[in-house]
Amino acid sequence: MLKLVIAEDEELDRNGLKNINWHDMGIELAGIYENGRDAFDAIENSIPDIILTDIKMPKMDGLTLARKVNYLSQNVKIVFISGYGDFNYAKEAIELSASKYILKPFEIQELIDVMSEISNQCNEEKKRLLEDQIIQQKLNESLPLLKEKFCMELLDGIYKNEENIRKRIEFLGVPINLEGRYYVNLIEIDNYNDLTHGKEDSYVNVLPLYIIDVIKGALNGKQNICINKGESVFAVILSYDEQPAIEQENYNAMEKIQLYLNKYFKVDVTVGISRVCNTLKNIRIADIQAEEALKYKYSVGINQIISVDDILDRDTIELDQIIKDTKNKLMSELIAGNTEGVKDQINIIFHALVDFKSNKFYVQSICIDIINNVSRLLLNTGSETLNTFDKSLGVINKLLEFDKISDIRAQLNSILLEVAAYNQQKSNSRIESLVEQIKGVIDERFAEDLTVSTVAQEVYLSAGYATSLFKKGTNMSIMDYIIKVRIDTAKKMLQDPNSRISEVSYQVGYENIAYFSSLFKKVVGMNPKEYRNCQADL
Repeated sequence: MLKLVIAEDEELDRNGLKNINWHDMGIELAGIYENGRDAFDAIENSIPDIILTDIKMPKMDGLTLARKVNYLSQNVKIVFISGYGDFNYAKEAIELSASKYILKPFEIQELIDVMSEISNQCNEEKKRLLEDQIIQQKLNESLPLLKEKFCMELLDGIYKNEENIRKRIEFLGVPINLEGRYYVNLIEIDNYNDLTHGKEDSYVNVLPLYIIDVIKGALNGKQNICINKGESVFAVILSYDEQPAIEQENYNAMEKIQLYLNKYFKVDVTVGISRVCNTLKNIRIADIQAEEALKYKYSVGINQIISVDDILDRDTIELDQIIKDTKNKLMSELIAGNTEGVKDQINIIFHALVDFKSNKFYVQSICIDIINNVSRLLLNTGSETLNTFDKSLGVINKLLEFDKISDIRAQLNSILLEVAAYNQQKSNSRIESLVEQIKGVIDERFAEDLTVSTVAQEVYLSAGYATSLFKKGTNMSIMDYIIKVRIDTAKKMLQDPNSRISEVSYQVGYENIAYFSSLFKKVVGMNPKEYRNCQADL
């Protein structure tokens, strides 16, 4: 119930207001007072939802009461009543954010209409506030998982746009400097199995959290991202301001972490350090560098701090990883028959090859490797596709004759787009077939208690996959199609003047005639009776 406080100095009017059936409007009369001061004393102790107040009263007028209430809370609805039609009163009431302004004398029904409207507004606002609180609560509960997921995706190179990364960091409250320079450090517990052997599952599950706590303790409040990247590997991203000694500062931080973990867990710890990274979108490259440094422990031994600068050439690491990642995505786009996606991945590969000044023989080897991967892929997709590709294989030998990277690129582009186009056509044919099967089930069984799940089961698909396919093939949902078939059938049946609307409703799958009539009107624009009469007039 909404709480209402009334301030009215005229006794006759107070008695009339007191006798209104507020309960039917969802309102509880929390108090009725003869002046603004007494009303405000009560409001201070318990702020109501609505205040109904006369403007001209002794001790404290309604406008003063409204000002003082607004200072306490901006959420109270204030309705002014006054026997004075003076514009200045109305003007000041509006400036005080009055919800309504009613002039005396007024009809009781007029007041009831106004208060019912105010009551509905209050309830809607409370509902929205509750929904916002629930959303915020769910967000707060899921925030740690969202942060961890984002940080893992950042390391995996999912995000390519620097501005989007910054917005996500600010939204999630990730503790990293947006204007800094970054190091990715991978910390591996070399004998992690010794920590978990013979331990209860509860201990094994919380051990990574304990290790992260120790790592953060060693960093002593320095802004960082720290996540459990693998069973025994922890990624720490540290940001630094522009200064000449950040390489040494980062090394010192890793040395401190290593000492802390040695001490607390009695284990050996190897650390792989990337090169400094100037942009967040290139964190993936830094992560790759740290991985390569970490692998080098098999040569130099465990319990070491290894920088990628000490072991590998930067260009080799970056280019190899770009080619590897892009080739995987290229295969996915080919399978999906996404020609635009294929073009994008080819562009990425060749831009990288040009940027890193790759020689002709390396470029040719990459292209031939891609074609070999495609050949293996097509072995599982049918002889027709493979034959289509085989026709193009005869031109691959030309790759060895081309001197320009642009010619090699054009050759590869032509071959792969032909394969992608064929797969797209094949995919579209399969979608069309499945859509027709789904339509067939609905056309035959529309009068039954159909759900998306029951329809999907009939064509041996999951509900989610069936929904996605049907939407892609028809631009409408399965449930929308069920409704369309039912309403179209009902329209045909209603053309018979002897048909009963209740019987039509039942025969097209709706036991509730009121729901059927409402749905029919929503789709057709008129209710079943109006539709039949309209058809009779034609």
